[in-house]
Amino acid sequence: MLAAALAVSACTGAGSGFMNPDGPVSATERTMFFEIATTTLIVVVPVFVLTPWLLWRYRRSRASKNYAPDWESSAALEWVIWGIPVLIVIALAFFVWIRTHQLDPYRPISASGQPVEIQVVALDWKWLFIYPQAGVASVDEMAIPAGRPVELKLTSATVMQSFHIPRLGGQVYVMAGMTTRLALRADHTGTFPGRNTQYNGEGFARQRFEVKALPAAQFDHWIGEARTRGRPLDKDAFLKLAKPSTPASPVFYSRVEPKIFRQILELSTSPHERLGAIPRHHLPGEQP
Repeated sequence: MLAAALAVSACTGAGSGFMNPDGPVSATERTMFFEIATTTLIVVVPVFVLTPWLLWRYRRSRASKNYAPDWESSAALEWVIWGIPVLIVIALAFFVWIRTHQLDPYRPISASGQPVEIQVVALDWKWLFIYPQAGVASVDEMAIPAGRPVELKLTSATVMQSFHIPRLGGQVYVMAGMTTRLALRADHTGTFPGRNTQYNGEGFARQRFEVKALPAAQFDHWIGEARTRGRPLDKDAFLKLAKPSTPASPVFYSRVEPKIFRQILELSTSPHERLGAIPRHHLPGEQP
């Protein structure tokens, strides 16, 4: 089972899964995987070993056959049959309890430097990343400073979707009219793939994005580039962006309308209503 998991991880492309972690969350996920896999092997290995042995020992063509008509049960065998599974369940419950609290997506991650706040909006079929501290935004490209904690606040402006960056860890669902949180940290610089893992229609397979973990100076440069080469993100730009499409390349916004994330939350929560059909007094940037 371990060999199969490693093989699958290697086939995902340049080690894009949690088996090649680059953050504390994905590292804890990998540790939990090995703990659970090793514990379950206590049952799996004897089954694979004893099954062929029992078939050979009690084969029909065996010359000498044991006959025990008075045998009913064995206390020692009952202890083994029931005792080992009980111990395994207790061990798994312990591991899951401890790791579940460690992997709480709302739990802040300790690191040097102030957390970087990013507001994430799921669209059809793309991701919008808003940097409220810097006043810029991007589509399908999220830059973060390596070594600093990142606090994501997520929602959806369409149907329910699932936000996942395997090598940094964490998978969280996002829904319209609601917010969820996810704390991450990249321990190393690099580019990490992310995607939506909840099927949401025709463009599902193309809904991917990149996370660029940059040194502090390069992250500041990335913010500066977004300010110079982007366009303003106001209500009209957002409504145009919200239409179902898959950008051929990342899109940048040099200025973000204040409180636009909160205003997106106030949009209709019905996944059957398109944003363009919502009354204008409910659009971002306008008072209800």
